[in-house]
Amino acid sequence: MIDEDRILRLLRSIADDTAVLRQEAQASAERRRDPIWLRGIKYTFVTATEACVDVAQHICATEGWGPPAAQLAAWWAAARWQASSRATSTTMITMLPGRVSAGVASAAATAAKIR
Repeated sequence: MIDEDRILRLLRSIADDTAVLRQEAQASAERRRDPIWLRGIKYTFVTATEACVDVAQHICATEGWGPPAAQLAAWWAAARWQASSRATSTTMITMLPGRVSAGVASAAATAAKIR
């Protein structure tokens, strides 16, 4: 059974992180020179991405599709079962770190599997 509270909490977190990233996209050159600024942006981006993966993994596991072995597999399964749009899954697959080390030659090859 899908834990709606958990999914809603994760979606709120994604929305909050996205809002921060959009706001910081307009940061001045002076602000961007601050060494801690980039670290903050990277952390916010990573937490947003991880929350997206958590949503995909939770849905895959609770819908009986089996827990994905990797982040990439979660988005591939979400697209396959139409729990995520093809565009969203392709975007997430493209952004995930370590996709090459996971045995995937390119994000394009993985995205082709979704089609």
